[in-house]
Amino acid sequence: MLAVVNCQVTAGEFTYWAYIPFPTLYQSVAWGDREVPVFTNDTAWMPLPFLNQDPELNTGTVNSSYQFGVEGLPICLGGSPHCLHFSHEAWAVRYNHSHISAFTMIIVAQSFKYNHTAVLNETLPSTLSLCPMPDVSGGVSQLEWTRCRGGGPRLLLEVKGKSRKYLVADWSVHGDFQTKFSHVNLRWHKGNHSIAADGNETIIWHDGGLSPPMPHLANTSQIQSHIWKLLTAGKPMFTFTGNMSLNLTTNIANPFHISLHQNSSRYVIACVRKPYLLLTGIFKWDNYTGVVNCTNNCIFLSCINTTWWNNNWNESHSDLYILTARKETWLPVNLTRTWSESAGVTQIYKVMQDLVHHSRRMVGILMTVVIGLVVIASTATVAGLALPQSVQNAEFVQKWHEQSHLLWQQQRDIDAHLTE
Repeated sequence: MLAVVNCQVTAGEFTYWAYIPFPTLYQSVAWGDREVPVFTNDTAWMPLPFLNQDPELNTGTVNSSYQFGVEGLPICLGGSPHCLHFSHEAWAVRYNHSHISAFTMIIVAQSFKYNHTAVLNETLPSTLSLCPMPDVSGGVSQLEWTRCRGGGPRLLLEVKGKSRKYLVADWSVHGDFQTKFSHVNLRWHKGNHSIAADGNETIIWHDGGLSPPMPHLANTSQIQSHIWKLLTAGKPMFTFTGNMSLNLTTNIANPFHISLHQNSSRYVIACVRKPYLLLTGIFKWDNYTGVVNCTNNCIFLSCINTTWWNNNWNESHSDLYILTARKETWLPVNLTRTWSESAGVTQIYKVMQDLVHHSRRMVGILMTVVIGLVVIASTATVAGLALPQSVQNAEFVQKWHEQSHLLWQQQRDIDAHLTE
């Protein structure tokens, strides 16, 4: 579908704009936009939604640079200052309603890095209750995720924009083991598929519950509770089981001991679906113009898994953006005369009229009109093919603007020939 709107400024002068719905042009999803659903293949350990077909892991590579726009702060994951950085998130579940120190399972996955010291004066939503510690029995075959909050908001990102400062916060739990009274984080010692720590007080799990990360612009309600799955797909999810003990004989200074042993790992595939698309590479964001340039190693994706991550991700340079297809675009059209509603219908109508009145010239007219319509169709086809390969910038619009003049000049020549 293509609509052309004209505005008559003065007599004989027209300004035309072409309205193109759902062009194959993309823009970045920004903080504050509606929630982006991310699908996974793990129906047991990940929250909804789930994939219902085999995913396509790689949808192509852009050899040259790619440019797109964004309104506000773009949502991106990676090493750039305006992107969410990586760390690990841990969640705990309790076996058979026992005390957390008796027997525990910890789920660890790659997730967002947050500022441990920043204090946010953000009011937590009353609709989110405090996350309880989940209870499970026997072998854990299914995890039940709930949108609930932790003890307070955590700062994930602080970016200075064109006219404001952006703060990205998270309401969800950020669990870890701490000493019960002084709330000191433990120092962990890694062993062969195990971790252990000691404390001088009873050790407790701080911030319980299975709540997905809920990053959002501070003091706004539009959360993004699915994008963490893209990071989880980059590294395996691990589970640790273990318990706590009291050692008053060999370690009097720190008698409280916790030991966790890695007992399983899971690999997740995470995907986005139309109208969304993933783009990874090396980027430059101009926060004054809202233009983002992918300058190197630009790869379009719909899905991510651990294999792709290990083979393609550069920890210091790579970023990942979430793009969304534009619902519409307007392009200026340069015409030298007024335009009828449909060029094709106009030509066919004129052909039929001319055939009625000038049957002797039928062959010549048909040849002329067919050639003209082929030119118009060919130009439109080339323009359509160019859309997914072009950069939506001033040069692209200018070329479209110039070509429209040639197209309709050809139509005028055909009209003149038919009226002879």
